[in-house]
Amino acid sequence: MKVFTKLVLFALALTMIFSAAACKTANKAEESQPAQTDDSVSRDVKDYTGTFVSDRCAITVEATDEQNVKITVEWGSSYNELAKWEMSGWFDPDTFRVNYSDSTEKYITYNDDATVKEEKVNYKDGAGRIQFYSTDGLNWYDEQHPEYAEMDFKREENPAE
Repeated sequence: MKVFTKLVLFALALTMIFSAAACKTANKAEESQPAQTDDSVSRDVKDYTGTFVSDRCAITVEATDEQNVKITVEWGSSYNELAKWEMSGWFDPDTFRVNYSDSTEKYITYNDDATVKEEKVNYKDGAGRIQFYSTDGLNWYDEQHPEYAEMDFKREENPAE
C-alpha cells in the first residue's frame, strides 16, 4: 500500500509541475502583445514604425498608409555579406500583428568599395508575421526560418541620420 501511495503522490507532483509549466508558457504568449483593453496603448500604425535591432539583424517598419506597412529585414553575416528580406502587410490594431505572404529573401555580397558584387534571390512569396509587444519591441516569425522566432527586437535608440 505504501508503494501505491508514493506512486500516486509522485503522479500528482508531476501533474502540478507540468500544469505550472503550461501556465507559464500560456502567460508568456499573452504578454507578447500590449493589453488590448488598455486605452492608453497606441493603435496608430505610425507609433510602431522605425528600426528594431537584435544583434546583427535590423528590422525597419515603414507605414505606407494608415494601416499598411513595408518591412525590410537586414542581417549582416560578415563585413561584405547580407541577407535581406522585403515584405508588406496590414497592421492589425487589435492584435498588434502584421501578417505577410509576399516576402522575398536575397543574399547580397558586396565588393570592397561597397558596390554589389552578387545578388541571389533565395525565395519569393515567403510568409510569416511581425508581433509587436510594445511600440518599442517586436518578435519576428518567418515560416522559412522558424529558428528566428525566439529573437527579441528592440527599437533602435539612436538611428543613424
